[in-house]
Amino acid sequence: MSILKRKRFWGTVIAFVLIVYLFRDFDFGEVWHIIKNINPWYLIPLSIIEVCIAFVRSQRWKYIIDPGKKTNTWDMFSTFSIGMMMNLLLPALTGQVARVFLIAKKEAIKKTFAFTSVVLEVLFDAVVLFGLLVFVSSFYVFPDYLTSWWHFGGLAIIGLAIFLFWMSRDHKDATEKIENGMFSQITGFTERLLYLKTTFIYGLKMLRSSKHLLMVTGLTIISWSLQAMMVFMLIKAFGIEIDLWGAVVIMVICTVMVMVVVTPVNIGTFQLACVFALSLFKVDKQTALSFSIVLHFFNYIPPVLLGWMFSLKEGLSFKKLYHDRAGKGEEEINLDNVSIREPVK
Repeated sequence: MSILKRKRFWGTVIAFVLIVYLFRDFDFGEVWHIIKNINPWYLIPLSIIEVCIAFVRSQRWKYIIDPGKKTNTWDMFSTFSIGMMMNLLLPALTGQVARVFLIAKKEAIKKTFAFTSVVLEVLFDAVVLFGLLVFVSSFYVFPDYLTSWWHFGGLAIIGLAIFLFWMSRDHKDATEKIENGMFSQITGFTERLLYLKTTFIYGLKMLRSSKHLLMVTGLTIISWSLQAMMVFMLIKAFGIEIDLWGAVVIMVICTVMVMVVVTPVNIGTFQLACVFALSLFKVDKQTALSFSIVLHFFNYIPPVLLGWMFSLKEGLSFKKLYHDRAGKGEEEINLDNVSIREPVK
């Protein structure tokens, strides 16, 4: 493959351009002075909180998957940590794809089902983050362009949630539409479409369980509360005059801006997100960049080390995780009284 077609190459180029842009007038002496004078007592718990966040999110993933396939608490923590490491290190959602293959192979579930669980993770994150933004908007007045984007994003999130909720309950009607619709004469394509649709719907089974719906929502709120607490503690460490709700705003903006990993470990993009978020609170660029460096370290290094340790424990190399794929062949699936045979690939 040509180097110009490699995601990692372009991710590195983008990271280099962003770093040059952000650090072109950077006073390293001033930054070192700012970091040296932060209160270390606020930094001690940050790594512990980050590990707790990983554990909480792994259990949320467990509750998403459990209605379709029972999983083990420790195994899910291990798999989630390895997948999170890959997602942080690999650009353009490659890590999320690898996580789907990893859980599908380890738990012997269909890849479409695994993909659905990741979609639900993102959906619950989006709903909670949007809810937090709506709440803190009563404390802060944001620029009109940000408000417009939030309204647009909120409508998209609500629309997706309603659509998936409908699919989880009325999937038989959707199946009939596929069977009798425009693809009815294309047998092979219809069969494949039905297979993908059925496994995807099976992954939405959690939405039909009040218990699991409540647990996933609660764990999502806990995970983002812990993340906001990390940001707030770092704000206190730097002595910046921003309250807890301001920390929530910074957390949400940084999360949205780096949701898709464009550069390796989000170098450059994370700093840009932090500088932009802190600029809304009139924080100068030198302090904002110093803040972003420390927050980046605690947001990325502990999860990467955690995933690396689990991968060593399970005897998995990064190269193997990146290139491994499920075997080809014919698989039988029987979900919700619908039996479909997946064609040989």
